[in-house]
Amino acid sequence: MKSICFFSGNVDMSGGTERVSFDIANALCDRGYKIRFLSLDNGKNPFYFLKEEIPLHSLHLEGKSKKWNIISIIKSLRLFLKEHNIDYIIDIDIILSIYSIPATLNLPTEVISWEHFNYFAKVGTTRQNLERQMARYLASRRAKIIITLTDKDRDYYLENLNCKAEVITMFNPSSIKKSQRSNLQKKVIIAVGRLTYQKGFDLLLPAWEVVKRENSDWILKIIGSGEDEQMLKDMAVELNIQDSVEFIPNTKGIEKYYLNASIYVMSSRFEGFGLVLTEAKAFGLPLVSFDCDCGPSDIIRDNIDGILVEENDIGGLSKAMLDLIQHSDKRVAMGEEGFLDNRFELNGIVDKWENLFISSDGERK
Repeated sequence: MKSICFFSGNVDMSGGTERVSFDIANALCDRGYKIRFLSLDNGKNPFYFLKEEIPLHSLHLEGKSKKWNIISIIKSLRLFLKEHNIDYIIDIDIILSIYSIPATLNLPTEVISWEHFNYFAKVGTTRQNLERQMARYLASRRAKIIITLTDKDRDYYLENLNCKAEVITMFNPSSIKKSQRSNLQKKVIIAVGRLTYQKGFDLLLPAWEVVKRENSDWILKIIGSGEDEQMLKDMAVELNIQDSVEFIPNTKGIEKYYLNASIYVMSSRFEGFGLVLTEAKAFGLPLVSFDCDCGPSDIIRDNIDGILVEENDIGGLSKAMLDLIQHSDKRVAMGEEGFLDNRFELNGIVDKWENLFISSDGERK
């Protein structure tokens, strides 16, 4: 079996990227692959469950400037790949290609670069965005495979870069096993995500203010942590909706919130995919989301298992939430359709991942 290293910035983080990479790694381990996880920083206390058979390694760069230590990082990574005879290194964020591409020069190790963001999204500082674009260019020239989460992002790669790498669309799997589902009777709407500009909670709160005027007995629960927390709490007070909005810190026990909600809403300005939408479907929740670039339109079948709203349309978001609040039959029908959607189940997607590791002279299934 192939020896595979999942390469992370910090496995102790609680983001969707980390969750999905752990799920894929665990599943491949169950299928007999030799899996390792390597972290640039920290790496001793992963937020998500990782099988004990999977060794955790770290380059221990916490507190050190990656900008000034790039040569040292590349050398250390190269030594690691040689020492452990790694066949494939999977950059769980494509920005890590800055290190993996030069580290694998003239080595038999193949690079798989995994893109979790929209190609045009601006994430982080100006320098970080420049690094991300540089990493995309390096991956397009020297990686074996680039994985995008949507066909639209795959097209962006092919249109904007002269890709020598193979570019493949691969949905992120839902980590939720379909065993329990909400009865959709609780007067609760939930939204899950990091409290940051990308997730658009500052757009959701004004939309919720309109909903609250007509349905004062419903509650909005926002689950997540982040740098915009105080700003959002202050906004809730200014809009006089603080009694109907509950902010809940990031938690490992997210399932109970899905089970006790009746609608899921996503207000993101942009996404790479929108993993929370697949999770909400697994609990039978109808979805409301901005039709941002990219992801929601790949997951939500409009007016079948959810409602897509023109991006940044606060009034449209209010209207869609009110529609599902006021029509319980529609809510239940959409929840049922979402629950039956099996496109994002783990086993099927791991089958596609496993197909990537067929030898270069083999043919893909």
